[in-house]
Amino acid sequence: MKIRHIILGLALACGLPSVAQPSAVLKTSKSVFTLTTFSKDGSILASSHGVFVGNNGEAIALWTPFKEADKAVVIDANGRKMDVETIDGANELYDICKIKVNGKTTGAPLPAQQAGGNGKVWLATYSVKKGNAIQMSVNSVEKFNSVYNYYILAPTESDMYLGCPILNAKGEVLGLLQKSNKGKEAHAVDAKFGFDQKVTGMSLNDPVLRSTGIRSTLPDSHNDALLTMMMSQTASDSIKHAQYIADFIRKFPKSIEGYTAQAGELVNANRFKEADNTMKQAINAVEKKEDAYSDYAKIIFQKEVYKANAPFADWSLDVALQQAQKAYAISPKAIYLHQQAQIIYAKGEYQQAYQIFIDLTRSDIRNGEFFYEAAQCKLQLKAPKEEYMALLDSAIAACPQ
Repeated sequence: MKIRHIILGLALACGLPSVAQPSAVLKTSKSVFTLTTFSKDGSILASSHGVFVGNNGEAIALWTPFKEADKAVVIDANGRKMDVETIDGANELYDICKIKVNGKTTGAPLPAQQAGGNGKVWLATYSVKKGNAIQMSVNSVEKFNSVYNYYILAPTESDMYLGCPILNAKGEVLGLLQKSNKGKEAHAVDAKFGFDQKVTGMSLNDPVLRSTGIRSTLPDSHNDALLTMMMSQTASDSIKHAQYIADFIRKFPKSIEGYTAQAGELVNANRFKEADNTMKQAINAVEKKEDAYSDYAKIIFQKEVYKANAPFADWSLDVALQQAQKAYAISPKAIYLHQQAQIIYAKGEYQQAYQIFIDLTRSDIRNGEFFYEAAQCKLQLKAPKEEYMALLDSAIAACPQ
């Protein structure tokens, strides 16, 4: 009761009236959390609030505290501390973002229909164990982006509630409390706008999201997620890249790309047994088994060619060839035959490789590469110069103009 009296006293000091609080409002106030962001050196950067809007860690908060942050944590109404895992989308202009924390949460409802006009609303404040809310007045409601509300609220003196949700009498979240640049006026951007924030495959290049050290979430679209995972490889942060790969495997367990990326990273670290286990897991999990066998062959082949001085007894070019042959047996496509030819060439069996490359020049994927590879076979076989020169001429002729 003492804490409650202090909070209500602060409300009165801020000019906010204390009146009976609807049970739905008190229930939603248990979804409010405190937010603290930290700089790279571990010092506190900013403190604010937010509200959970889902049961699996989904939440909305103000964006400003995340700028230049390296880490962020929240503390919920039960006193649980959880790390912010990802930014699910952000809008700098309206100072709002969607985030995800690593834990189960109690999500607050969003209104099915947008409110309009003046009236009374509730400011749900953070309180451990017991909810609390303060009534406020809406001076006006403006529309933006055609469908979202921008609430102009009665003036408030206090900054201690920034990021706390504004609720209607049903306990539905209308927006998050923000301070206006114009003196004491307060406002709130539509919570639905925050909830609707999303990332795309190009979000890693978004200057807003790049202004924080907390990584963006993996998009829901397979193609966008694949693009994000690929783009993260070019960044300097190998830890984030590994996290994106792990996220991809969790989100798309039946797609080969995540397993292959993870195995490639493990091979680069000379962790061959783990890479082998990853690809065997992929063969069991993915829908297109031919892709799994082909990528398994590719991983082994690249290791045997570029890391031959780091032996791993379970792998060899013969094992790579066996996997490529399994892919071809499932789906007899020219691309899998081409893979076999490249492995056979690496084994030094140039005549056999030559014949496959020549056969591929008559396939549905005919291109100059096959003539060039056939020429390399002739060179290794010490054939007359005119034979491999003729193949090189064919390679040039087969190339696009």
